[in-house]
Amino acid sequence: MKIFKGAKMLLKVKIKDIFETVGGMRVTRLNLSNQLIDASNKDSGSWRMLAENSGLKNLSILASGIFTNNKAESYIAKSAFNSSIETYQLVSESGDIIEGAFYLLSYERSGNIFEEEAYSIALESSDEIKFSNI
Repeated sequence: MKIFKGAKMLLKVKIKDIFETVGGMRVTRLNLSNQLIDASNKDSGSWRMLAENSGLKNLSILASGIFTNNKAESYIAKSAFNSSIETYQLVSESGDIIEGAFYLLSYERSGNIFEEEAYSIALESSDEIKFSNI
């Protein structure tokens, strides 16, 4: 079994038709949620029945790192102030690529004395997300 490195899980933002890697990232987390639709009825007996592929799907991405002022980080900061929806890609060493439109739910920067300036972002999917494996 091959183990994949977390450092190879990269977040990219589309800037003028080119996906630019968000620099300085230390942590990237993704969460896919599927809403349950209860289809239970009198014929179900005492067991719950769920409707397949019928609920809302939501993909959340959380990322944090140190601020390096690269092109993608600056673009994301502007996107946060404009409340815009942008196209992002999450690429894994395994070959998984997740791509789609995301709303920047939160953008945070912090700087403590004697420490690096850091940032964190939270993205929420807006429309259908594409999944592929190369």
